[in-house]
Amino acid sequence: MKLLYQAFVSSIGYAVIGLSSAAKDADKTTLQNINNNNNLRGQQHHLAIAKRNLITTTCSNPASSGTLTLQDTGSYPSTSGTDCFYVYWDDSKCNAGSKCPLFVYVDGTTNAQSITDRDTYYLQLMADNGYVAVSADYNDVCGLLTGCSYLNGCDGADGFRAKSAAIFEDRAGSVINQLCNSDTAPVDCSMGIASSGWSQGAHIAALAGNYNSQVTGALLFANGNYNDDIVDTSVACVNDDQLILPKERRRSLVGMCVLFDMIFCLCLI
Repeated sequence: MKLLYQAFVSSIGYAVIGLSSAAKDADKTTLQNINNNNNLRGQQHHLAIAKRNLITTTCSNPASSGTLTLQDTGSYPSTSGTDCFYVYWDDSKCNAGSKCPLFVYVDGTTNAQSITDRDTYYLQLMADNGYVAVSADYNDVCGLLTGCSYLNGCDGADGFRAKSAAIFEDRAGSVINQLCNSDTAPVDCSMGIASSGWSQGAHIAALAGNYNSQVTGALLFANGNYNDDIVDTSVACVNDDQLILPKERRRSLVGMCVLFDMIFCLCLI
């Protein structure tokens, strides 16, 4: 656990704080050119959003989760209608006089609709290291009768691209837009935004840089790009050539499932 802790902090810290101005400018130029020529969602979104409090009409703020006491919560227009996000920071490190970069964590299938031990660990870890940390929900339904939302793959109204854009694209109401323009959360997004995720959440987090040029680092767990154990599901949109965030700004940890161990693997993701 200690090694994971150190690897997590060093990977995210390097990716966000270590980005040079020249590289950051180059990334922004690349993103703008691609979006101008082939907008990923078929329309341009322009920013004219005043600073405001987070939208909290549908989400409650849990008093605590384990040892973590959340600072704020909000809701955003998602592919399933409305979903929640949960925010934490350390007041001694992030405050009105000393704002912090942003860390966004997206959990895996069947785990995204609540704060779990995994969310708590990552939020606490990143807050302890000087980040405003947020965990974002999304449509992660997976059942025998409903099927799994991730089987929609990359495209469509509930695909990975749409889910990532709803969180990371800087448009009215998105998670990123609310936090980067918030009067309540001590965030300075110009310092960098780190994305991270687990399984389906890792696919969503991997695409973050395609929708926001301020995303400067990604740490991804269990985000293999092809599954053929139960049903063939290609997620080519997370291939290296489809991601705008440079390779040196991404870290990906991927395991392997074999058929006889499928039940165990499904429990892990």
